[in-house]
Amino acid sequence: MPESRKSTAKASASALVGDNVSTTPTLPAFSPAVSVIIPVHNEAGAITSVLDELDQILPGISSRYQVLIVDDGSTDGTPELLVGLTASRPNLAVLQLVRRVGKATAVQAGIDSIPAWADIVVMMDGDGQDDPHDLPAMFAPLIHNTADMVLGWRQERAESILRVFPSRVANKMLARATGVPIHDFGSPLKVMRADLAKTLQLRGDMHRFIPALGALSGARMVEYPVVQRKRESGHSKYGFGRTITVFLDMIGLYFILRYSDRPIRLFGAIALWFLIIGLAIMLYLGIDRIFFNVPVLSRPFFPVAIFLLLSSVIVVMNGLTAELLSQSIFRRDQPTRSYMAKGEWGGVVTGSPEHAAASAAQAEAKAPVTAAKAPAVAAKAPAAAKTAAVVKPAAKRTATRSTK
Repeated sequence: MPESRKSTAKASASALVGDNVSTTPTLPAFSPAVSVIIPVHNEAGAITSVLDELDQILPGISSRYQVLIVDDGSTDGTPELLVGLTASRPNLAVLQLVRRVGKATAVQAGIDSIPAWADIVVMMDGDGQDDPHDLPAMFAPLIHNTADMVLGWRQERAESILRVFPSRVANKMLARATGVPIHDFGSPLKVMRADLAKTLQLRGDMHRFIPALGALSGARMVEYPVVQRKRESGHSKYGFGRTITVFLDMIGLYFILRYSDRPIRLFGAIALWFLIIGLAIMLYLGIDRIFFNVPVLSRPFFPVAIFLLLSSVIVVMNGLTAELLSQSIFRRDQPTRSYMAKGEWGGVVTGSPEHAAASAAQAEAKAPVTAAKAPAVAAKAPAAAKTAAVVKPAAKRTATRSTK
């Protein structure tokens, strides 16, 4: 990235450890609205316990939260399990994608679905390795407005050396290439401002580069040591072969960070070198021809010089084309989406009127209606119908399923 951006990124990515963050922060009067994004693929054995832990932790942080699970083409029964869980968890929303598109695109689908009321966004995995008990301490810098993004730092990894060693090497390379001096680019547990999350545009395997993209936006970033637990079910989606992919993605990210908004600078620099070398060769050949009467056309350097001069023109034209494309993309109102949703369930926000209506509907469904209570229930029918009319469609579907 340019020097000004690189210095900004370095200044905004200092480490936050030790006593700088309280592990039991006292929340101020301001209670942030929270949206949790969890991409999953074949995590039927772990996702229920993850949701149970979140339901224990999040009420102590916020009175208004929603958990959005993006199912990335699971085939182990995860979609059916999640749809069933929405009936008993009004604050749970499920977005099922038609096919598997990869973690970065699944996270992007969750980002595109962040509700307008959200103040803070949490990103985490659904395999149970991230510990939700780390969230209160990670929320503190955002609540007190001392950071825009808090990144988990897995100091002790519950994985084999075949995964840990390549990951640490990749982290050092990423820190050097991007100018963002953090220790763990790959940690899935992140907490950030919602408006910052909405600026991210992820594709391919760009989810591991979220810190670099945040630094590019000038975000204040800190790290917090988090616990990585051992996977209890399922299997890891990553292996040693991903190291090569990360290396190639890192090269692409380097050019994206430096030249995505001004590609003509990259193409122009290459064209300039071609032009300088080509002109130098032509000057050398011209001196030989004028002062030493050496034929030019028969010299092997002559076609090389012509090639370099023509290449400089072609590269500049490609740079201008890339510049026009870049500007047109930045001016577009709606970004191109590389995924398609198959279905969406749930999504009632905890603490909202819709949540109260859905909870009341569930309680009414569980309570047996005796003959003595039948007249009272019939008398309440008009009021219940009026309440249902203002409930969002997602909430209405949840209430309907709960009464069956």
